[in-house]
Amino acid sequence: MKINFFILGSMKSGSTSLSAMLNAHPEIYIPQKELYYYSFTHNYTKGKEWYFSHFEKNTQSPLVIGEKCVSYGYIKESRDRIYKDFPDSKLVWILRNPIHRAISHYNHNVNNGQEIRSMSEAFEDELEKKKVSIFHKYLERGCYINEIRHFKELFSQSQIHIVLFEDLLTNHVSVIQNLLNYLGVDAANHDLTVKHRNRTQKVIFPYLVKKAIDFNGYGSKTHFFTRRILSIPRSKSFLDEKLRRKLALHFYPSNLALEEFIGKNCSW
Repeated sequence: MKINFFILGSMKSGSTSLSAMLNAHPEIYIPQKELYYYSFTHNYTKGKEWYFSHFEKNTQSPLVIGEKCVSYGYIKESRDRIYKDFPDSKLVWILRNPIHRAISHYNHNVNNGQEIRSMSEAFEDELEKKKVSIFHKYLERGCYINEIRHFKELFSQSQIHIVLFEDLLTNHVSVIQNLLNYLGVDAANHDLTVKHRNRTQKVIFPYLVKKAIDFNGYGSKTHFFTRRILSIPRSKSFLDEKLRRKLALHFYPSNLALEEFIGKNCSW
């Protein structure tokens, strides 16, 4: 089996929606759940038979097979593992204004019970280069050019396709059509107006969910059960203007390098 393309990121930038739009095409198949095969060693050591078992029942007719897993973009071991197995694969990133992405990422962690700091504390800790876990790198995840350059050391630029989240919102038919053409499938006679939107919830008592994660591990049955019974429809935290200006300065060099790479003004 050949995996033709990977959606590598970025987290909280519309990757799930993009994957759903592509999956609506009859010639494309992408597993609904992220497999974390190339990013997590404990999955990678299970071997290709385990990996391919998540595709086999659904790949009888599709011509193009992909996988969406945003951790592949930022966990560095993923690149070499993907290149070893599928050096000719195509790589797709969907990228978003990094300040908006960081806010969404923070809210996501709060909603999952993984964050008990205020937004200002969380962002300032990273600006001050304090040590944070890989799941709390709100600003590092938004320096997209670093991920892309890392992959470009092995993959050619022609194998890399960038989608901007803002373009997907304002002109998603054209964006999806261009992406389908890049992946080599026919966009004709296919409804390109299909949209997808995630629904998220907020945890009422994030401290209790954090304890469930600490004790049983993120993704454990206890974590998800605790999160479900302690959840309500989501509310959001917002960023004050002073910190927003600091983040704009922080992201400016990365945004500029990204614009040079894709040859387009991102208007961020």
